Amino acid sequence: AYFDDNNYSIIETEDHNFGYINNKGEIVINPNFSFALPFSEDGYALVCKDIDDNKRWQIIDNTGKIILKIGEKYSPCYPFVINEKLAVLLDNHFGFLDLSGKYIRCSDSVEKITDITKDGFVFCSKYKYGFMNYNGEQIIRAKYSNIIILDNGKFLADNENEFLILN
Repeated sequence: AYFDDNNYSIIETEDHNFGYINNKGEIVINPNFSFALPFSEDGYALVCKDIDDNKRWQIIDNTGKIILKIGEKYSPCYPFVINEKLAVLLDNHFGFLDLSGKYIRCSDSVEKITDITKDGFVFCSKYKYGFMNYNGEQIIRAKYSNIIILDNGKFLADNENEFLILN
């Protein structure tokens, strides 16, 4: 089993409900979700409940408490809550919901979000990738074929099959 940063693993029951166990095999959050994702290092997870044939996305903490019910107009587009923010789509525009439910819209140039850190996110604009902070400033201009965030705070950038390490 895979255990996340909180030492929790997702379980699925025979009737396809999801919950969480700890590394001792004890149920810590009852399996009453139709879908569940691993907890982020922040201690939050994205889960879903099917209510009247509609998906109801929620952010829970590592005790199972609902922190935010995500409105129907938002579609989560990244599986983890990072820096207390969730990347979402609203009317075909990317943005972030914070844990209070406040929506922060990204620039119209952001066509896709592929990875998120505490400092910002990798975005795609006109088929090129860059890195932007949450204030909307481009830290790395969108000019690479791909960008991967490395564990040491640096970036691996693909510049037409020439790979570069960026600070």
